[in-house]
Amino acid sequence: MFAPAILVTPLGVFSIVCTAALAPYFLNERLGIIGILGCVLVVVGCIIVTMCGPKDRGISTMADLELQLQHPGFLIYAALCVVISVVFMVLVPRFGYRYVMLYIVICSSFGSLSVMFSKGIGLAIKQTIKGES
Repeated sequence: MFAPAILVTPLGVFSIVCTAALAPYFLNERLGIIGILGCVLVVVGCIIVTMCGPKDRGISTMADLELQLQHPGFLIYAALCVVISVVFMVLVPRFGYRYVMLYIVICSSFGSLSVMFSKGIGLAIKQTIKGES
């Protein structure tokens, strides 16, 4: 029912290539040799990641997801995301106007956690519809 993240993520990155390819037509921007080389590298990277990436663990129930969320690796990662984001939120009022990267790190860290939370909501809905909850 769900596609593995290792397959979905390169598709999101591929949108950058589409945007770069269409920008000369719609925005009258020039795509230089560095931009073309970057697009080629993105396409090659997407192909390599999709072909050689790890297989999905196949989380199909809330019990499986609960076990994965209690794994020490995920707990450390989630704690680091929260701590780094809180520290950067404190720094944003003082340095945010100069360093846009502070905002990007905050959004990216919470965005990475939202993948697992979305998976949990999807599994909960699926199990409720099947009457397994």
